[in-house]
Amino acid sequence: MGENQAEAFSRFRRDLLKKTAALSGALALGLPMTINAGVIQSDNQALNLVARQRMLIYRTFKDYFLIMLGISYKNPQADLKKTEALFLETQKKLHTYFKGDSKIEKLLSDLDTAYKKVLDTVSKPMALSVAQYLQMAKVTFDTADRAVQTIKAKNGKKAAEGIEKAGALRAMSQKINLIYLSRTIDANDPSVKQAMSEAMGLFRHNLDVLHKLPVNDGPIKKKIAKLERIYLYFDTMNGFSSFQPVIITKKAEQMLKTANDLTLLYVKKQGS
Repeated sequence: MGENQAEAFSRFRRDLLKKTAALSGALALGLPMTINAGVIQSDNQALNLVARQRMLIYRTFKDYFLIMLGISYKNPQADLKKTEALFLETQKKLHTYFKGDSKIEKLLSDLDTAYKKVLDTVSKPMALSVAQYLQMAKVTFDTADRAVQTIKAKNGKKAAEGIEKAGALRAMSQKINLIYLSRTIDANDPSVKQAMSEAMGLFRHNLDVLHKLPVNDGPIKKKIAKLERIYLYFDTMNGFSSFQPVIITKKAEQMLKTANDLTLLYVKKQGS
């Protein structure tokens, strides 16, 4: 990155920090979410939002990589602002909802700390290896996932299983996108191949679990079928050494939208 570009990126980040508090979750990603304003009203809404945090972690890194690679598709600078603001806004709502639950509050505080490190990392020009960025994303994802699994265990119903598994596919859409962008930097890095194997394995596992849920109805089955076609696309593309990053990003956004729609169908099944 040249000196002028680095300075511009630094100014962009300073502006982001000033504006974050004013940004609303209603801006977020163009996706229909059950909670964008007000308070969380149920454990299942909370589960959906914590599960969505996992996606926002990978989206933060994905937008950062798009910026660093000079790919302007859908204005990643603006999207990064929205993504980070939504993450921080959601954390505040989750802390309020789970006030008094010391176990979940601790998990959310751990996530606050982990994401703060992410914000510090993406506030600077690219200086780490691809493996280090992927590892930081995974560690932060795992921190959020511990909160997801704890909240899901409080419910135990099959609709909650659907919320969690479909919600994880939102995160996988952004992880897969990030991995493809990583391949443009260092296609031979073994950590990139390992990350892709893990992402596609979780994609396949979650689809298999979702297929078997007894709460599935026609609209849910239609969304799962669409995700199956997206899985086949990425599974096929994984065998090619060359690809177009923008086309991959478009497909990942289609996967994110479909997985989000599916997650919200399971939230409705749970009555919240």
